[in-house]
Amino acid sequence: MTHQPSQHPFPYLSQATMTATLRRVAGALPQDPDATPEDRAIDIKAAAAAIAALRPRDPMEATLAARIVVMQAMHMACFRRANQPGLPETLRIRNINQGAMLCRMEDAADRALRQRQAHPIAAPAAIDVDLPEPHPQAPYVAPQAVAARKPSPPVAAAPSRQTVAQTPPTTEATATDTQTPDTQAAATQTPETQASETQTPEKSAALADAHPETATAAQLRAELAARTAAGVSKLAA
Repeated sequence: MTHQPSQHPFPYLSQATMTATLRRVAGALPQDPDATPEDRAIDIKAAAAAIAALRPRDPMEATLAARIVVMQAMHMACFRRANQPGLPETLRIRNINQGAMLCRMEDAADRALRQRQAHPIAAPAAIDVDLPEPHPQAPYVAPQAVAARKPSPPVAAAPSRQTVAQTPPTTEATATDTQTPDTQAAATQTPETQASETQTPEKSAALADAHPETATAAQLRAELAARTAAGVSKLAA
């Protein structure tokens, strides 16, 4: 059983398929920056008439027909840009090559459509399903607003200069802590211990006998001191 075509431009297509196809074609057509809204409407009507001339019988043929019409408009736009005055030679050749490539793609889509139309159209399959209801989308929130909502991590406060100035290093405590047992013992000497360690003439003689070099140095220092004292006395007189 085949469907008999009517006088409608798209006799085999449903209203939804026809509307969706024309809307996609209108969005894909190249736009002339100098065109007015009336010119844009004329271009869309011409594209719809071209699709109707290809007589698509099902949604797949409607897709091929829309592809043919869009590619034709695009390669014509490439050739129009290539003929603009003052265009560099490299851009002119690039637009010509892109237009030629779109022509070949248009021919391939036209051959595919003719091959499909060579076979009789079958009855469309009935789609008896419930379409899901569209879920409401959440409003768009800019990334800057999301970042502003997030609490910033706590930052430890750096010590102020006044706090640092009020806590100078304790030199006395450091010196006390670094004392050795010998140093502490020397610091705790009593007067009796200091008196016992005072050198007597006998101790000096014994030290001179034990260490002759030390005794000679002591004698030299004594003679130097005596000469210095005598010189000071002469200057004073």
